[in-house]
Amino acid sequence: MIPLITLSHGSRKKSAAAGITALTHEAGRMLETPAVEAHLELAEPSLDQVVATLSAEGVTRAALVPLLFSNAYHAKIDVPEAVKDASEKYGVELLVGPHLGTGSDVVSVLAQRLRADAPAGTHVILYSVGSSHVSANESVIDLAHTIALLTGYSIEVVPATGGPGAGGAGVIE
Repeated sequence: MIPLITLSHGSRKKSAAAGITALTHEAGRMLETPAVEAHLELAEPSLDQVVATLSAEGVTRAALVPLLFSNAYHAKIDVPEAVKDASEKYGVELLVGPHLGTGSDVVSVLAQRLRADAPAGTHVILYSVGSSHVSANESVIDLAHTIALLTGYSIEVVPATGGPGAGGAGVIE
């Protein structure tokens, strides 16, 4: 059985890890395969640590899904570099799937969760990391707009960082 690795960016917020852990666990349960999370930075375990562990367990191939909404810097540069480095270092073939994206499947999941969890009239903030790629930011803004149309909730995109097209002023903690 080929294990699944979910690869998130990682966050300084300790509470973010719980969501990634839950998502990874549920994906593994649904696929009936072992699943483990990894992070590019700011959280543990790193992809290198995960692949080292899998290699030590005799794993030679694993599926990897980047948990990224847009096809910007992390998807184009960081993920391929981390995959190449870990794969070459430990001899594990990493079968990389596409990033999550902002397509109808993601819209459906987020709209369903919103309807189930948020009272009517709730103003929703979609807190994205943001990007220096305008098209990446615009895809998240389009995602929020589509979810708002489907659910009737008002949704605002507030990126933590990012340049033009980021959709908001950012959040300072």
